[in-house]
Amino acid sequence: MDKLVPIVNKLQNVLSSFISSETLSLPHIAVVGAQSVGKTSLLESLVGLSFMPKGEDIVTRTPIIIQLTNSKSEECYCTLTYTDYENNRVEKHVDDFSILNDMLIDVTEEITGGNKCIKESPIIIEIHKSDVLDLTLIDLPGLTKVPVGNQPQNVEEQIVNLVNKYIKNPNCIILAVSCANIDLANSDSLKMARSVDPKHERTIGVITKCDMVEKPEIWKKMISGSLYPLKKGFVAVVCRSQKEVEDNTTIEDSLRKEEEYFNQCLDLSNQMESIMECGIKNLAKKLNNILIEHIKNTVPFLKPKIDALKSIEEEKLLELGEPMDNMNRSEYLAVLVNYITKFSQQYQDIIDGKVFYKDRVDELKGGARIHYIFNDWYIKSLNDFSPLELLTDEEIRIAIRNSSGPRGALFVPESAFETLIKKLINCLKEPSLRCADQVYEELIKIVDNCRIADMERFTNLKSAINEQVKILLKDCLQPTKEMIKNLMLIELSYINTSHPDFLNEQFMRNVYDKDNDYVEELDHAVHMQSNSNKLPHSKRDFPDGYPPTGSGGSNNCMGSSTVLHPHQHQQHSQYSQHSQHAQHAQHHHPSHHHPSHHHPPPNHPPYKEDAKLWKGKDDMRPFKSKEGTKITNIHNSRENVFVLPVIPEKIIPEYSSSSKEIIEIDLIKSLINNYFNIVRKHIADAVPKAIMHFMVNTSRKTMQKVLISNLHNSELFNLFNECSSIKVKRNNCKKNLESLNQAIKMLAEIRNQEL
Repeated sequence: MDKLVPIVNKLQNVLSSFISSETLSLPHIAVVGAQSVGKTSLLESLVGLSFMPKGEDIVTRTPIIIQLTNSKSEECYCTLTYTDYENNRVEKHVDDFSILNDMLIDVTEEITGGNKCIKESPIIIEIHKSDVLDLTLIDLPGLTKVPVGNQPQNVEEQIVNLVNKYIKNPNCIILAVSCANIDLANSDSLKMARSVDPKHERTIGVITKCDMVEKPEIWKKMISGSLYPLKKGFVAVVCRSQKEVEDNTTIEDSLRKEEEYFNQCLDLSNQMESIMECGIKNLAKKLNNILIEHIKNTVPFLKPKIDALKSIEEEKLLELGEPMDNMNRSEYLAVLVNYITKFSQQYQDIIDGKVFYKDRVDELKGGARIHYIFNDWYIKSLNDFSPLELLTDEEIRIAIRNSSGPRGALFVPESAFETLIKKLINCLKEPSLRCADQVYEELIKIVDNCRIADMERFTNLKSAINEQVKILLKDCLQPTKEMIKNLMLIELSYINTSHPDFLNEQFMRNVYDKDNDYVEELDHAVHMQSNSNKLPHSKRDFPDGYPPTGSGGSNNCMGSSTVLHPHQHQQHSQYSQHSQHAQHAQHHHPSHHHPSHHHPPPNHPPYKEDAKLWKGKDDMRPFKSKEGTKITNIHNSRENVFVLPVIPEKIIPEYSSSSKEIIEIDLIKSLINNYFNIVRKHIADAVPKAIMHFMVNTSRKTMQKVLISNLHNSELFNLFNECSSIKVKRNNCKKNLESLNQAIKMLAEIRNQEL
C-alpha cells in the first residue's frame, strides 16, 4: 500500500500533458486559503524544504502540484515540469534545492507571460526525499479581495474560478487553511469549501498561527469541532513566522519549537485534549492516510474513463491516417480510387438513409429531405394552389366573347376554354423548376457532409472531389430542367378534352344541376317581364317623347312571341331608339306623329332606362376606354341628331353579365377546375420522377466514373499533400496513446498493490 501515492503521482504526470482535471479527476489534496494565512509556511513544513516563492504580491499565480515521494536512498532530487507560454512541455531536473525558489519564480513568469494575471496551466514539482510521506498537494493562489499594484481588476474572480475548478471535483480533498487569530465565521477557505462540499465530507480544516493567540483555549475550541464541525476534523499547526524566515530559522528548528509548544499547551490527562491532532507530523500522517484511502475508493472508476479516452485517441489517429510520403504514382492512384469509391458509396448511403449519425438527430437529413421537398413542399404547394383565384369572371367573359368573333356563339366556344387553361397550366412551370433547384441544393449539402475518416487530412483531394461532384450535379440539373419544360410543353400542346376523367359522369351531373338552377331563374325573370308587357298602355310608364305605338307598325318586325337574349335585347333597344329619333327629326311637331310609328316591340323591356340612356348627350356609354374615362357622343349641330361615338383603342364591356353569360362563365369555371386537376395530378407525379431520374440517380450512377476519369491525370502528389498541422496532430495522438497505455499499466500496478 505504500506505493499507491507514487503510482498516482506518475499517473498524474503522464496524463497532465493532455488531459485536464475536469476530464479525468485523479485523487489529490488542494490547499485553499486567503493570503497571509500561512499556506506557504505550511507546505514548506510538510516538505521539509524552504523552496516556495514568497512576497507581498500574489506570488503563486498558477497551480503548483507538489508530489512528495518517499525515497529509500539518502539522495534528494526534484523534477520540475510545466507547459510554457507557447504550449511546449518543458521538464527540468533539479539537484540543488536552493535554486528551486528562484526557478519557480522564473517559470511562473514564463507561463503567465510576465503579467500578473492568473493562469490555469500547472507547475508540477516532483520531490524525492527519504523523510517525507507519499503525498500530493496542490497549492492554489491565495484568495484576495482587492487588486493592488498592477494586478488585473478582476483578479478576485480569476482566483475564485481557478480554485473552484479544482475543489468542485468530487475526487479532491480540500485542505482549508485558517488563522487562529481570526474567527472561523470569517474564514474564506471554509466558505469556499462549503460551497462545493456542503456536507463537510471531504474538507480538512487546518488552524495556523496558534502561537499568536493569547489563550490556547481559542484554537482548542476551533479544532474540537464545536464551532464548525468537519467529518475529517481539524489539525492545529505552528509554522515559521515571517521574522523566523528572515532570521533563516530552519524547518527542523521550527518543527522542534512547534512540538514544544503543543506539549506545553495540551493536557494529555484530559481525554478531550488527548485526542486532538496537532503538529505538522500528525497533519502529514493524516493527509497520507486520507489520500491512500481516497485513492483506493476512486481508482476503480478511473479505468473505464481512461479506456474511453484511449478509444477517442485511437479514432483520431485513424482519421489522421498514416503519412503517405515516398509513394510512387501507381500507389497514389490506388489510394485515389479507394477514396473515390468510399466517397461515392457514402453519397449513395446518405441519399438512401443508410448512414448512422453520431450527433443528436432532431431534423431530417439526406434523402429524407428530398422526400420532404417532393411530398411536403412541392406537391403540397401544387395542391394548395387554386386555379380560379387567378381568373376573374370579367376575364372569363372577355375570353368567351373574344373567341366568339363577330357573330357571337350559341354554345360556349372551346377555344376560350383552351386559352384560359393554358394560361393556368403555364403557372406550374416555375414551381416545378424551383423544385429541381431545391433538390440540387440538397445534393450539394449531401456532398459537403460526406466525411471519409482518413481523407479529411488531404484538403486538396477533398476540394478536388467536391468541385468535380458539383460540376457533375450542375450538368445533371440542366437536362432535368429541360425535361420539366418539356412536360409543360406536352401539356400545353394538346388539351385532351376526351380524357376519361374530364367529362365524367359526376362532373356532368354537377353541371346539369347548376344549369337547371340558372334556367329556373331565367324563366322566372322572363315570366315577370311578360306579365309587365301585358299591362294596358295607359298604365305603362313611358318616357317623354315615346308614346305607345300600334301592334302593326313597322317597328314590330320582331314579332310578339320572340324572346331575346339579354345581349340581343340591348342591341334591339338601341336599334329601336335609332329609328324613333330619325322619325322625330322628320316630324318636328308632335301632332304629326302617327301613333303606329311609336309602338315599341312587345317584348322590349321597360323603356324608361333605355330612353334615359340615349336621351342625354353625355350619358351614352356602352363602352369604357382604357383609362376608364367616359366616351362622349359626337353630335351634329342640329338638335337631337347624333352619330356613333369614336371607338376606343381598348374595349372592355362595362355592363354586367347577362344570364346566358353567367351560365357560360360558371361552366367554363367547372371545366377549368376539372381539367386543371388532371394536369396538376400528372405534373405532381411526373416532375419528382424526372428529377430523380435525370439528377439524383444519374449522379449516383456516374459519380465514381466521372471522378476517376477527371482526377487520375492530376498531379497526384499535390492531391495527397498534408498540411503541417496534420503531422503535428498525428504525433500528439501517438504520444497521447503511449501515455494512456502507460496509465493503464499503472492502474494494474495499483490493483496489484491492493491485492
